[in-house]
This record gives sequence, C-alpha cells and structure tokens, in this order.
Amino acid sequence: MAALQPGLARLAAVAFPGLADAVAEYRARWAAFAKRYRAFARATLVRDTQAPRFAEWLRLPDLLDLQQAVKSAWTAVDAMPAGHWQPPRISPDELMFVIVHQCFEVWFKVMLALIDRAGPALAAGDVAAAGALVRRVVLIQRLLVPQIQIPATMLPLDFMRFRDQRLTTNGVTTWTGLTPASGTESYQFREIEIVCGLRDDPVFQKYLAGSDLLPIRLLTPGQQQRLTEPTLPEVFMAAVQQRGLDRLERLFTPASVPNPHLDLAVLADHLLDFDQFFRFWRLGHVSMVERMIGARSGTGFLGPEYLAETTGATIQAHNRIFEERQVRPRFFEALWEVRAKLSAL
Repeated sequence: MAALQPGLARLAAVAFPGLADAVAEYRARWAAFAKRYRAFARATLVRDTQAPRFAEWLRLPDLLDLQQAVKSAWTAVDAMPAGHWQPPRISPDELMFVIVHQCFEVWFKVMLALIDRAGPALAAGDVAAAGALVRRVVLIQRLLVPQIQIPATMLPLDFMRFRDQRLTTNGVTTWTGLTPASGTESYQFREIEIVCGLRDDPVFQKYLAGSDLLPIRLLTPGQQQRLTEPTLPEVFMAAVQQRGLDRLERLFTPASVPNPHLDLAVLADHLLDFDQFFRFWRLGHVSMVERMIGARSGTGFLGPEYLAETTGATIQAHNRIFEERQVRPRFFEALWEVRAKLSAL
C-alpha cells in the first residue's frame, strides 16, 4: 500500500469528474482489508513464540533422539558387564526393535492410567464410566497384539548383530549386546499384572521376589505400592455384591429378557475381552521369541520355554530358574467359570 500512495495522490489530483471520490473509496476499502489481513496473519502465519508448536508440544526432538540403543560394555565371554556404552550408529533393525519396545512401554503407561481411573469409578458406582475405560484398554490391547510380531520380521542373524556381538583380538574373545537388559524388567507390565488380579497369586508373589540365579531384581517400589491396593477383580466383585447378587451368573439374562444389571454385564464382557487379549499377547510373545531366537534363552536369561510355561501351554524342561511352575492365571477366572455354568443351563 505504501508503494501505491504516490500514484494514488497523483490520480486524486487529476481534474476528472468522480476520480478523487473513487480514489478515496479505494483507500478506505484497502485500509479495511489491510486491517483484517494483519489480524489473519497474526493468527495463522505469525505465531506467538510463547505458544508451543506441534513438535514442541510432542517434544519430538527429544522423542526421536531416544533410540540410542545403549549396550553392555565389552566384556570377556561368560562374564557380566561392568557398565555400558553407546554406539555411534544404530542399524535400521535395531532402531525398529528399540521403537517397538518403547511403544509398548508408552501404551502400558496409558493402560495403567485408564485402569487406575476405572477402579475408583466402579467403586463409586459409575459402572458405565468404568466400562468405557476398560473398553479403551481393550482397544489398546488389540493394537499391541499384532505389534509384538513386528520384531519377528527380522532374521535371527539380523537380530544377533546387535543382540550379541563378539570380537576376538589376540586370541581373547569379548562380547557386547543387550544382556542383561530384558523385557522381564518391564515394571509397568508387572504393575498391570498386579492391579488386574495376580497380586494374591503365591507363585507370582514368589516370582516378584526374584532369584539369586537372575542378574536382575523384579520387585520395584511402584510394584510394592500396587501390592497394597485393591485389584480390579476385587472392585468388580464388590460392585456385584452391592447390587445384592449372591452369584455372578445372576448378572446375565437371555437376550429376550430385560436385564436389570445390563451395565455390569457389559462391563463383565469387557473384562473378559481384557483377559482374552492379554493371553493373546502372551502367546504372541512366545511365538515372536521362538521365531527370532529359537529355543535360546532371552537377554534376561528366561527363554521361550519359560514364556510358554506362563501361558500354561507347556512345562519348562531346561534351564529352570524358579522351582514352581510359572503359570499366570487369568485375571477374571470367576467370570470364565460363569461362562461354563451358563452353557450348562
């Protein structure tokens, strides 16, 4: 507009009927447009430096810099490493492997947050809210079940390149790799197991106490706190009893009969979904590990035989760490028993 001002002034001075009025109207319209344009530009093009951009809101630079893939320090074979180091580069296979496990942990955080809301909502009598929260957890589980198979797209040789690297110099062989880091140490996964019903299982309690044969300890302060809190099955059973129902099967009616406890029946179905997809995840984990490393022990010294035993599918025959059979019972066994009773009616 500033560049047009001299020309507009000359036009306004020309002795032509109506030209001066036309120039004045043009200037007024331009001024009004310029005001609106500046407001639009400030809102869309010129961002307030104090407001977070998308990358800042998600902290993308930090997030995308977290795949450093640290490894155990170079150590003599059959010796435990005394420290760790960070390689200057990371292979595409290892990048994928790290990101898959990071995604699991992020989703575990969300699952725990949802479960922590569902329990109190149910205890307060808001069954619908609890059901919606558990349903959201199940949707996350549906996402995680196929995700566990992504690492299995690697060949074992590709995995071993970063899992267990070896170097022989002057007749001395040293190694570096992922050990002793292990998914066994996923404290969030254990917290989910605790709060969803394994808290009182004696085999699981002894497992959390650990073993001298493992280089890691399993029980964390967060898990110890969880062990003192009500579990989701306990809160559900309390809600059923509060309705005055002495048996779980009274929650359900045939489809042709109105159900006065439909909200609890729907929640029960969501809890069964939760149990079912948790088992799918365990089985998928076993399958993934077997495809990647066969029958070898994992980085945490607990191999696919151990993982298969937790599903109840087999009994670990070699390299046992725990004497007790490591079967993880279903979280909502009472609801599964009801299914058997209803099918017998």
